[in-house]
Amino acid sequence: MVLVKSTMKAKIRHPRKQTEYDESFLIQEITKIIKSSRADKTRKIVDLVKIYSIKNVSDVILGGLVGCFKQPVTSKELREKIYKWYKIIVSRNFHAYFVGLHKKKLGIKEDPARQQQKMKVKLEDVDAFQEALKKYVKDKFTNLFINADEIGIQAYCDNKPQCVIFPSEYMDAISLNGITLRWVPEILGPYFIVARIQDYQRPHAEAVFMTDNLRAHINKEVQVQLRQNHILLLTFPPNSTHLLQPCDVVIFGYLKLAYQQGRGGIPKLTIEEIVAQIIDASWKSATLLPIQNSFRACGVTTVAAKDNVHATIYLKAFDDVKAQINVDNDAVVETLSLIGKLPRKQKFGALNPSVIK
Repeated sequence: MVLVKSTMKAKIRHPRKQTEYDESFLIQEITKIIKSSRADKTRKIVDLVKIYSIKNVSDVILGGLVGCFKQPVTSKELREKIYKWYKIIVSRNFHAYFVGLHKKKLGIKEDPARQQQKMKVKLEDVDAFQEALKKYVKDKFTNLFINADEIGIQAYCDNKPQCVIFPSEYMDAISLNGITLRWVPEILGPYFIVARIQDYQRPHAEAVFMTDNLRAHINKEVQVQLRQNHILLLTFPPNSTHLLQPCDVVIFGYLKLAYQQGRGGIPKLTIEEIVAQIIDASWKSATLLPIQNSFRACGVTTVAAKDNVHATIYLKAFDDVKAQINVDNDAVVETLSLIGKLPRKQKFGALNPSVIK
């Protein structure tokens, strides 16, 4: 961490020849104001930050700077606040190094992202999703029920950190925000038109598209397109796709495995060769048995009736999912939430039930 003097006031308070300061200086300054009142502490902290331009400050140090607010703050929230208030860019990884230098004075607890995600799945949400499946999916022709999602595959992995390269016109995430808007009329809508004809269904028979709560999947424009194509949008409970989405449970794992086996190490491939391997891996992974197993693991199976195949609910799968949630919750200590910050509730289930008949 480097502290660069930016005012004449700083030169008066400190030796002129001293142009750089380490972490200990900031710790000493914070220690001097610990016993101050909240108002004085806040004012002195603001003055301290204004006096010096701080580069690559650790999250732990900045946590001490805003400690007078008496509430836990995640490293991401802290970085965002510091940049918003003082236009200071904060390093993402320096806090781990800093805590290691001061093990006796400082401590930090970090849970893996996947464990934090598992803890956020609520049993009552799983029950509500089960009821939604019974209402909208049970007895539906299997051709009129689909689960879809995107997957990212690393084409080259000989660079650290790993990255992907976009055409410049897509750098503002335009491609992600509009990916479903193009996919619905060009792929999903025509697919269900053919499926209705094959099953001798009326042209406006309701179909079901099941996916996660990604904003690009559920925005208003997508819902309008789905209504126009007589498609019901059914979404999973928040943070539950690793347990309830067929694509995530089985198919994507098979796809990544098939792609890695076909690559044979770290090759230098052309774009055409990469696309060819992805297509080949897709054909190998999306076979009938993995698809059937993935839906069954997520609570949906099939039954034959009157020469047709219908969807039905597999209740044992939900018992297994709830048991896994209980195990995850018992294994991981619940993380603290911000004081006074209400949790954001995400809608799930049927988001556009008024499908045009």
